[in-house]
This record gives sequence, structure tokens and C-alpha cells, in this order.
Amino acid sequence: MDDSLRNSGPAPSVIIVGGGLAGMSAAIALVRQGVSVTLLESRHRLGGRVGSYVDPVSGELIDYCQHVGMACCTNLRQLIDWLDQRELWEIQKELHFYGPDGRHQPLAALPVLPAPLHLASWLWKWPGLTLRDRLSVALGLRSLDRVVIADEAHETSAIQWLLELKQTRLAVERFWKTVVVSALGEELEQVSLGAVAKVFQDGFLRHRDAFHLLVPLRPLTELFGLLAVERLRAAGVNVQLGCTVRSLVRGGRDCLGVELGDGSQWRADHTIVAVPWHRFGPLVERNDDSREPDSWMETALRASQLASSPISGVHTWWDRPWLETPHAVLVGRLCQWVFPRIQQSQTSGEDSSAQGDTEHYYQIVISASRSLSTIKSTARHAANDVDSQSSVDASWSLEQLIHADLAQVFPGVASAKLLRLKAVTDPHAVFSANTRAHRLRPKADALGDTLSLAGDWTATSWPATMESAVLSGFLAAEQILKRYNITICLRAPPL
Repeated sequence: MDDSLRNSGPAPSVIIVGGGLAGMSAAIALVRQGVSVTLLESRHRLGGRVGSYVDPVSGELIDYCQHVGMACCTNLRQLIDWLDQRELWEIQKELHFYGPDGRHQPLAALPVLPAPLHLASWLWKWPGLTLRDRLSVALGLRSLDRVVIADEAHETSAIQWLLELKQTRLAVERFWKTVVVSALGEELEQVSLGAVAKVFQDGFLRHRDAFHLLVPLRPLTELFGLLAVERLRAAGVNVQLGCTVRSLVRGGRDCLGVELGDGSQWRADHTIVAVPWHRFGPLVERNDDSREPDSWMETALRASQLASSPISGVHTWWDRPWLETPHAVLVGRLCQWVFPRIQQSQTSGEDSSAQGDTEHYYQIVISASRSLSTIKSTARHAANDVDSQSSVDASWSLEQLIHADLAQVFPGVASAKLLRLKAVTDPHAVFSANTRAHRLRPKADALGDTLSLAGDWTATSWPATMESAVLSGFLAAEQILKRYNITICLRAPPL
């Protein structure tokens, strides 16, 4: 810890608006350097889009949508360490893929071989590809590894680039889409080459361990809500929950603090706004008497032009287990990932053992899930009939669609009974990493000395991920410390 601020008079004060991963990362980074930090969150929990709900039947905490990191997410791992949660996350070194025909193919790094040769077996074992397809993918990976991630790459369509490389139809459908849609939360046809190159270079091609999954062993509301609040407060952060910020308080070009929903004002030397891109604009309404170009509103306007992409977590309860692996990545299917029940914590206060004996929970993750908006489904119990009022092709309910899709991959699903289902879709789960997004993302210090920006949508070089959110918080904290001639890198080094 750097004690220079602690020993140089009154500590500078910082207000952070938003208690998601970006806000809490900035808070803990700054308080470790002796800064006085107040974290304001409108909800009654921290975590932002990373959270859970209580299942009314079992009483368990269920994550709205499964979040996982990767070993290459070094800033996320640093935050986990600072929150004293290392033992509450599991590293999974093997990925379990299931081909369109249900063939299980576990994929792991080859021993000894350096990156990127360590993943050579992936190329030859990837489900559902012919030899020609595999050669096509090999060419694509070799070219992608050489892409310079700069403006030109971010403004180039990934699908057009792949088609110019003569990628086969199956290579696109079963390899590139499988990875890209899951990693970016957006359709391959929409994303930029720069975003795809970032995912593959950092996540697969540059380090042997980069692809390892980082999976939470507790519900997200517990990790980034209950436990995070305790750790932040113990570190000295003034965490205020249920505290809605209505607007920023301006003094010329400076930010003087915030105005709350009840009309009261809180002042500080610096303010960090760490809210999603679509919630930034309402905080920075322009003063009527301002005649100068307003960088705050210009930034808000650009942020509003970032497109959103939805992600759905489909929560299912069955009468018997049917998945034997710790997760499943489905190739060429509507259902993209499957995760079994997260082990519940002793601190949750719920005893779900009895329910767990009769119900077996699996979460299905569907990214870029715009097509699901046409399917209306309600949670149902075993005794209820399937609601087929809303359908696909005028006949299929979401329950039927999910059951049929999984049954073609997992033999046990055919004889299993789907007891209950609940679909949770966040329409603003991520911003779309399209060819316009790069120029719309502001830097942490884009708005001057007293107002900083954080959030996965800011200019972190990462797409919309937990890693981007955490990194943005560290970058905003670094900018504030720099005002006091403290040059320190709070970011974790890459693998």
C-alpha cells in the first residue's frame, strides 16, 4: 500500500456513483491508497448486473445469469483477492464441448507445448467439423493471431474478414460462432474484428492457461453483494445502499458532487460515475445557462448510441440429473452453455437439501437472445400444463423448445421431466461490440479532473465482460491518484 496520501494532510474525497463491479473496484483500489471513498448504490445490494434472486420454491439464491471469468482476466482475479474470495472461485482447466450430435469432447491444453501450439488438439477434436473445416479454422487462427488491435481492426466486420479468408460454412457456424457469441454476447455478424481478435489473442492464443474457466462457488449476490459490502466497509469504504443519485452537481467545468433523489447534495473532490452506458445521460443534464460546448452531454450522446445485446438465463428444474460434467458448451444449438446447481453457502440461511433431493437444477445460458423475445413462458410446476399460448412457429413453447434442443444432445433428457422453468432476460446485458462501438467508448478521464468514468462500456480495450468492468474501475482510480502526483499502476499484469 502507498502511504503518501495518508501522510500528506487530509485525504482527498471521492464519491462513486454505482456499486457494480466497476464501482466497487474503484472503491477498494482508492481506499487502499488512503483516499476517503463514499460508494452510492441505488439498490439495496452491490453487484449491479451481477446478481441473484430467491427461488420461491426451493428458497435458494439463483443467479440471474451465470457469470464466469477466465484465467486471462487478471484484474477480475485481483479484485477477488482483494475481497478475500479466492477460495470461493474454482478454476476449471478443461472445457466440455458437446457436438450437434451430442458427442462429448473434453478439451484441454496439450502438455509441455507452448502457446498457441498447446491448443492444437482443439483444432482436431472440435465437434462437428470435417478435415477441410479444420484446415480452414487453422488458417483463420493463424491470421487472427497477427491482427493488430487498433482502430482499423475495430472498424472492420469480423464476419466479412472471415469470409475473405475463405472460412467454410461449418467453420463459421460451429467454431467461430460458438466462441464469439459466448464471449461477446453478440452475434458474429454484428461484431468487429478487433473485439474477436481480443478474445482469441488474450483468451486462447497467448498463454497456456488463459482459457481456464473461473467459476463462482457461491451465488453472485453473496459474493459481490453481502460479502463484498462487508469487505469494503472493513477496508474503510463508506457504502451507502438504497441511495439514488438524481444528477451530478456542476460548477462550471467541474463536478462538485451529486444530488440525491431527496434533493440533498453530497460534495467531494472527485466523482466517479460507474453506471451502465444507458443510464449515464440522465445524470448529466446540461445547465440552461451554459453557453460552452458541453463535453458531458456529448459523451452522454455517444454513450446512448451504443447498441445493447440481450443475454438470457433459462433456469430449469428436473426430476432427475442428466449432466455429468461441471459445465457443457453446446455447438450449433439454441442452448449455448449449461451449468449445474451452484453449491449454496452456509450464510444464505436456507436449507435446500430436501428440495435438492427431488429437483435437479440446470441453468441454460443463451447470449444474443433476441429471438427469445417472441417466446412468452411462465414458470410452471409439475402439475401444471405447458402454456402453449405463445410459441415458435405457432406451436412450440419455450419449455418444449429447450427440452427438445437438450434432448438431442443429452440422452438423459429424453426421459427426464422438466418440472419448472423460469427465463430471465436482461435486454441491456452487454453493449454490442460492433464496428461503431470503439469510437463511442470514452476514456476514464474524458470529462476533466473532477469527473471520471468507469464501467465495462468505457475504453478498456476489453469487450463487455467482468474483466472490462473491473479494469475500468482501476483505470478511473489511477486517474484520480495522478492528480496528486501519485503514479501507480493498480491494474494486474497480463498473463
